[in-house]
Amino acid sequence: MKPLALFMTLILALPATASPSSLTLFGEGTASYLLVRVYDARLYAPAQTPVDRLLDQHTPRRLSLEYRVAIDRADIETAAWRTLERQHDSTRLAALRPAIDQLHGAMQSVQPGDRYLLEYQGDGTLELYFNEQPVIRLQNPELAEVYFGIWLGEPPLSPRLRAQLIGRR
Repeated sequence: MKPLALFMTLILALPATASPSSLTLFGEGTASYLLVRVYDARLYAPAQTPVDRLLDQHTPRRLSLEYRVAIDRADIETAAWRTLERQHDSTRLAALRPAIDQLHGAMQSVQPGDRYLLEYQGDGTLELYFNEQPVIRLQNPELAEVYFGIWLGEPPLSPRLRAQLIGRR
């Protein structure tokens, strides 16, 4: 797809509450594993958002992951669960498990060049896109906080990537 056509597809796919004019690039970086660049990540949020408000239920945000290598969906899910289990107690995760499983169930394996876009509108709506196509929409602000926390919470999936994503502030 040509860059302009891709840009227009993204613009048309975005909900009005998360228009490109309301979110700006907050930070970007690359996730690596054993010296292999796995994906490039870009975080978008409203201009002037304090870092400590990025996971707030009223803060819209968007995380774009563009993959450089092929990864099986099961491996994506395993990495997510490992991070979530380090970040949260079992009671909270048990309560969120049906929603997390629903989100994971909408995912698929990736090839180089594939892109996931995770978007939270600040009104409780969490959406997942795969290669600019919507795959699931959930109304769950707690899920949004917990799932974005994989990259932005403590301890994150990758401390280096977290620093790159929030480093502009």
